[in-house]
Amino acid sequence: MAKLEKTSGYRDGKALAREMAKSLKGTPYDVSKPIPFSFYLYVPDRQRANKCAKVLKADGCETEVDKSAANDGKWLCLCHATLTLSDGAVVKLGDCLVALAKEHGGEFDGWEVNPYKNPGALADLMTLIADFQKKGKKSK
Repeated sequence: MAKLEKTSGYRDGKALAREMAKSLKGTPYDVSKPIPFSFYLYVPDRQRANKCAKVLKADGCETEVDKSAANDGKWLCLCHATLTLSDGAVVKLGDCLVALAKEHGGEFDGWEVNPYKNPGALADLMTLIADFQKKGKKSK
């Protein structure tokens, strides 16, 4: 099963786009078509998270601001966007996320395919999970 997310830092939007395309290769997702993604940006406090959300909303993203689930004092600015990897939109958004992280003393921590934004994607995700489980049973 391909890894449909990543949870470590990025240098720039080009590195993000390359990594996402590589991760999505061999999955049911067609990278030439729009795919719903979620991106995780952590910053030290709510005020900075709200500032980041405002910038991302101005770029056409949906955002949510909440305390970090790790209960580590950080705040999450969760960004949702439906993007096509081949048109440069991921590079632009990735550059923005990296810049916001640097500007606000935070970390652009990763991404994932957001299956809840695309009803067909949830079925695809369930198929991937079932295939992964079958492979795991065969190797035992």
